[in-house]
Amino acid sequence: MIKEFIEKVIKWVIPSKDKLEHYYLWSVCFFAMVYGFDLIENLTGFYISDWYAFGIVVYTALWKELYHDWYCKKGTPELKDFLAGIAIAPLYMIKTN
Repeated sequence: MIKEFIEKVIKWVIPSKDKLEHYYLWSVCFFAMVYGFDLIENLTGFYISDWYAFGIVVYTALWKELYHDWYCKKGTPELKDFLAGIAIAPLYMIKTN
């Protein structure tokens, strides 16, 4: 009984490997764009807002779930996958703006 309870707690606290993959993939993409936009600004003086990176990450994560997983039936569309994919972007935008 205690073992089952501990396993349930661990499953609830630690996200599945799939959710972590979504989180890390879109986090790396988001921060690469933010860094790239800052680099462009420093080299050319042309400002690109971090909101573009936010929009691109949200759009691509949504596209992946709706088009790739749901429409093309190449995966299982899940709201949790989408939320895991965009989790870091809103937190960064709230912190920096």
